[in-house]
Amino acid sequence: MKYLFWLLVATFALNIGHGQSKYLEGTVFEAGEKNTATPIPGVNIYFPGYDGGTSTNVEGFFHIDVPEGASQVIFSFIGFKNDTIEISSLKNPVNIVMKDGSVLPDVIIKARKGGYGFEKYSPRDSHIMGEGELRKAACCNISESFETNPSIDASFTDAVTGTKQIQMLGLSGKYVQIMQDNIPMSRGLSTIYGLEFVPGAWVNSIQISKGAGSVVNGYESMVGQINIEMKNPVNGEKLHVNYYGNSAFRNELNIHTTQRVTKRWSTTLLGHAKYANAKMDMNGDSFIDNPLNQTFAFQNQWNYNGPKIHSEIGIGVVSLDTKAGQYSDLLVGNHAEHAHLPITTNPYRTHTFSGKINGFVKFGYLFPDENYKSMALQLNGSYHSQLNNFGIRNYQGEQTSGYANFIFQDEFKNTSEHKYKTGLSLIYDDYNESTKRIQSMDTSYAWTEIVPGAYFEYSMTKTLVSIVAGVRADYHNIFGGFVTPRFNMRWSPSEKTSVKLAAGMGRRTPNVFMENVGALASSRIWEIRGNSNSPVYGLDQEIAQNYGIGINRDLKLFGEEANLNVDFYHSRFVNQIVSDYDYNTRNLLLYNLDGQSYSNSAQVEFSFVPAKRWEIRTAYRFLDVKVDYLNGSLTQPMTSKHRGFVNIAKETRKNKNGSLWKFDVTTQLIGAQRIPQTLDNPVAFQRPVESQTFVLVNAQVTYIHKKKWEFYLGGENLTNFRIDNPIISADQPFSENFDASLVWGPIFGRMAYGGIRFTIE
Repeated sequence: MKYLFWLLVATFALNIGHGQSKYLEGTVFEAGEKNTATPIPGVNIYFPGYDGGTSTNVEGFFHIDVPEGASQVIFSFIGFKNDTIEISSLKNPVNIVMKDGSVLPDVIIKARKGGYGFEKYSPRDSHIMGEGELRKAACCNISESFETNPSIDASFTDAVTGTKQIQMLGLSGKYVQIMQDNIPMSRGLSTIYGLEFVPGAWVNSIQISKGAGSVVNGYESMVGQINIEMKNPVNGEKLHVNYYGNSAFRNELNIHTTQRVTKRWSTTLLGHAKYANAKMDMNGDSFIDNPLNQTFAFQNQWNYNGPKIHSEIGIGVVSLDTKAGQYSDLLVGNHAEHAHLPITTNPYRTHTFSGKINGFVKFGYLFPDENYKSMALQLNGSYHSQLNNFGIRNYQGEQTSGYANFIFQDEFKNTSEHKYKTGLSLIYDDYNESTKRIQSMDTSYAWTEIVPGAYFEYSMTKTLVSIVAGVRADYHNIFGGFVTPRFNMRWSPSEKTSVKLAAGMGRRTPNVFMENVGALASSRIWEIRGNSNSPVYGLDQEIAQNYGIGINRDLKLFGEEANLNVDFYHSRFVNQIVSDYDYNTRNLLLYNLDGQSYSNSAQVEFSFVPAKRWEIRTAYRFLDVKVDYLNGSLTQPMTSKHRGFVNIAKETRKNKNGSLWKFDVTTQLIGAQRIPQTLDNPVAFQRPVESQTFVLVNAQVTYIHKKKWEFYLGGENLTNFRIDNPIISADQPFSENFDASLVWGPIFGRMAYGGIRFTIE
């Protein structure tokens, strides 16, 4: 803290006397049909021959000082062809419109629509997944939308329910702060299931940042931050309909519409329904491979836009009902190596119900005749009910939450180079949980968290260096007071290169049942070894430090554009709630860390546009994740040390009516993963200590007809790889050996899907 304070003081002293210079500011848009336009985040802006630059924020806005002598400016985004614009032709505020080959009454950059790019001039190591990128993986909710992103892994929690969870920097998604339109959303009971609450078709873009996030958004970001920008009255289409179906008889329908009601008011309605009722058992173990599911979701948002006031009001409801396990009327796969196991008279079945209602209000005030000065208030409230039945084991939980955040931002001494944000926040969470036959005795847990906090974040932006440094102080009614510092810096030695540094801390309150929900699909007895008087299971908060460096470099390869991004991150836990599957095979132990726990993540990502309408993106990631368990230091289970990634995308030339084809193939190499020890089991129920390396291939073909219709056909897991016997003791699911939680790869095998989209811009 002392060093962070003096760094801020020194930076301020060195730069406070700097006077205002010539600048450019405005918004970068992507043009739609009928003169509509959507702001684009993450567009890089720089001056040829000069160091540094900037990037558009999540609203597509940018502000940049013009170096003395500069006469041209470049707006670039991965997947777009760069174009150079004369500064003399621009007048503040600048509106840049990106559209394929069309002419609009603004400055035009002729471009090919991109969907994935790095925020090169932001101090944070972040990148954007746009709508075009999300549509490469047509299915289905957010937990299934990262198939084309090499930085995030999606895996199954267990071999029964088909629930997916994410990993980032080799650590569980619970250490990533997940936000919806800059409000924390996936917390507590929603840590795992919250990602299934958001259909992919509702999403406009996803901003992904590695390292601890902004102090403005709270203290819970530990290794990364994901912000999901939803379809809303600013970026939503007048009408969008998307139907999806696959070979497992899963059907989904998404409908959303945006309407301008008055000059100031506009609204967006989002609707989603999913139905899956096919009982398919492709490996013949008597358990259905994909759960039966009925999901309904609805969200309505209203926006008010005035000359000084902007407000957003919204409400969302979701109901997720899932059943899985053993059924007698099965469609059995034709696999000689698996004999169909008989159904017992008392079949093992699971039933999961998640229901959540959420409401939010955002209010912003823009000070007249001020470039940056504004204040905003964010309010959010939610109620979540969770029911889980796994055979004879039952869990029930309720969470009532409230969130308030007041933000004030301004410039120092009326210079755009030095800005700050400051504010007050309040978090309220009330939990009630009960368990039956999960622990050695039925137990209930109840606690209430109230956390007021205050924060200050300083930002300095220059062509060569930019800095974001913040600190927040919070007081937790259970765990007491604490301070959270965070620091991000960008250094641009040239216009083509940026170096990023990140350091910060984060903490969170554990919710052990929902964070380890996959272990409910086993006969393990849960043993929580809390050693404090905390009502939160007798456990302490999790606390982690994160440090990272990233380098981004624009290149020319065979005369065409390319980009290289390299990063390394180290995360170290001051305290962690250890989920110990290795102590023995009959128990799951949960306890405060006694020793060390760390993650080292190194990733190289290379993207290349070899020709017009082609794009190739490759990546390799190495993970070293170790935890001190009661039996000693071990590699974290179900974590692949080596991972490779290749995505190849191709578009055809548009014809006269705007129709074209798109082709996309993604290949992933997933290295060996450590499997928790099963030596306590009889030999027939033991598993290898390590999984095998395997390859996943997904592909999709899309035909766009006259800009309104899209027809897509694709396949997942085209190599048809699946785990043999993913469930231990599947024929005796109520025995002490039963365990479906040790799943490390696909269960179902090859999957074909198709769908139709209809859009009126």
